[in-house]
Amino acid sequence: MSGHVLSPSEGPWQKPSLVVDRFFFDKGSGQSMNFLLAQLNATVGDIAGNAQLILDAYHEGVQEGADLVVCPELMLTGYPPRDLLLKPKFVDENLAALQRLAAQTSGTGLLVGFVSRNDSGEGRELYNSVALLHEGNIKDIRHKTLLPTYDVFDEERYFEPALANEPIVFKKHTLGVTICEDAWNDEEFGVPGRYMTNPLEQLARKGCDFLINVSASPWFLGKNRVRQSLLSSQAKRLGTPIALL
Repeated sequence: MSGHVLSPSEGPWQKPSLVVDRFFFDKGSGQSMNFLLAQLNATVGDIAGNAQLILDAYHEGVQEGADLVVCPELMLTGYPPRDLLLKPKFVDENLAALQRLAAQTSGTGLLVGFVSRNDSGEGRELYNSVALLHEGNIKDIRHKTLLPTYDVFDEERYFEPALANEPIVFKKHTLGVTICEDAWNDEEFGVPGRYMTNPLEQLARKGCDFLINVSASPWFLGKNRVRQSLLSSQAKRLGTPIALL
């Protein structure tokens, strides 16, 4: 299983709204999970429409017997939401949609990217977050640690970085959940070392059974092959399988 990465098939932005890939992770010794990776085509600002895409994918996952349905980064708001994030009503609507989605979950888990508020009173007001929804509840929330500010990215303008990221216990397994840039800091693969921390490596050292990286970064021809190579390198080095969306 070392070096194993699960990711949806290569393809351009002109994909249908719902593309799913079903994977079964088996690490041996009874450690196995059935993932449905839902590569969804979100529309920036269309929270209701994006929520329906998530729900459609979730229902398919339930029918397929998946343990966990995984959706992209900031799937509820669309990526990048940019100055829509300056509108409190927009953030409220995305939080309300998350609650409605949670209420419709059953024994299959649902991992959803959304915008959460930073209630600490320090730093920026929002986080780029992912929530694990399960059995009618929001079970866990994790925030993005590494916020890109190069090329087309300007995430530090809007989001506060996570100070830490702990494993999530789900169905007797420990999951390490990261968001996009969190996986792009591997100097051994040749990625520039822009940051002082490597969230994937930290989670693997904490004993995660599986690592998950959800993203919504711009696509270009061959990007999936680059991502696959990057994550395969890390999975092999860390000795932990990675699900990449």
